[in-house]
Amino acid sequence: MLADERTWWQPDWVAAPRSPALRPGCCDLWRVDLDDLAARSGGDPACAPLDPLERERAARFVFERHRRAYVAARTALRRVLGAYLGLEAGEVPLVAAPFERPYLSGRALDFNLSHSDGVALIAVAAAPPLGVDVERLRPLPDALELAQRLYVAEEIDRVVAAQEGEPRQRVFLTCWTRKEAVMKSTGVGLRVEPNTVACGALPGPRELVFRSRGEAVPLRVSSFAVYDDAIGAVAFAPGVVPGGTFTY
Repeated sequence: MLADERTWWQPDWVAAPRSPALRPGCCDLWRVDLDDLAARSGGDPACAPLDPLERERAARFVFERHRRAYVAARTALRRVLGAYLGLEAGEVPLVAAPFERPYLSGRALDFNLSHSDGVALIAVAAAPPLGVDVERLRPLPDALELAQRLYVAEEIDRVVAAQEGEPRQRVFLTCWTRKEAVMKSTGVGLRVEPNTVACGALPGPRELVFRSRGEAVPLRVSSFAVYDDAIGAVAFAPGVVPGGTFTY
């Protein structure tokens, strides 16, 4: 990773390999255009490689767009993990207990998924901690108010100092994706108050200790461009390094 905390990591996104091989000590990242995937494979739960619980959840969405995005994201996740494991997407042994972080049963492979407004981001590594988040740039008229409530002092100062409009959106969402990636890395999600986790609003790598479930978990978090209008962040153990960056 780059050493300058102000510098964005610019991944070299390449076409998805048929049989990806995770290198030791690395974390692979996959970006997915969910609208394109849903259009190509229908976004229909009945035709997707989902398990009964995933189909049940898909059926609960009120809006069709949200249902299609969910189905496309889970389809992409299953296909990506299946490619590493040498399994068909429907055979991937995903376990998703209520309120717990999903995992693979009996497999030495960890993953994390995030999606936002037609874009998904998948991280794959040998073991946890591992967290990822993605957000589309969008108007945020209440960015200052949210920052005051959710961020620590240094992060609030960065949001306040940013020019209104896209620059402020970018600073706010850079900070938010970093917090989400860190909180998701151990499965606690938003059960931890975001204003207790200092991840920084600058995009470069930062090492921190995340206190989760009574344990002190060392992490490194860094930000990067997923698309021109989408910001991503990934959190993993300090000894892990970025591996492949693929477009599904």
